[in-house]
Amino acid sequence: LNTSTHQNYIQRCSFLQLKLGNGNLIKPKIIVARHGETSMNYRGELQWRSDGEGAKLNLKGIQQAGNLAVFCASHFINQIICSPLGRAVETAQIVGNQIGIEPTTDDRLIEMDFGDLEGRLKKEMQMQLPDLSSVCLDYRYPNGESYAELYQRVKDFAEDYDFENLEGRVLLVAHSHTNRILRAPLLGKNPADYLTKKQSNNEVVIINPKEKSERKISLDQN
Repeated sequence: LNTSTHQNYIQRCSFLQLKLGNGNLIKPKIIVARHGETSMNYRGELQWRSDGEGAKLNLKGIQQAGNLAVFCASHFINQIICSPLGRAVETAQIVGNQIGIEPTTDDRLIEMDFGDLEGRLKKEMQMQLPDLSSVCLDYRYPNGESYAELYQRVKDFAEDYDFENLEGRVLLVAHSHTNRILRAPLLGKNPADYLTKKQSNNEVVIINPKEKSERKISLDQN
């Protein structure tokens, strides 16, 4: 991204602070995105906190990150925060490179710790995976993390950034289980209601933190 393009982008972002002709403010937004597809995703492996070669973005994942960058440019994103895992950082950097924003990482956005199930094939583990429609937040994966613990760290994250008083627009790049539970504190909802709310690699959830509203869209449709 050249300097002129970057400056123009920052100027467009500044419109977030201005009133439109009808007196309404351009609404703040939180864009919750999942990282692009990885080789482990493609093979159906439970990667979770894996950060090796197979957990890097594959070609499809790189394309998905590019689609996310186009989407973020049109939505005037002025901050990017991501999980420290490589696939989330790589996705965030692809977006940041396109719109001239340096992503920052926050450890609290790391994927849930699934303990002994890490790296196993989903089809081999079906009998050991819980039905999330019937588990409670205290459910803990073998030698891993409970959903209550996941909720507490993403709740702390949301409170520290004071998203309720957000004035700009921020992109959060994280992971499947982290994102579904993260939506609860951002919307003031019960985290138990979000255990089954899946998000694919090509979907984003757009949250208005002041109105406590959300909508999910597929980037394949943009």
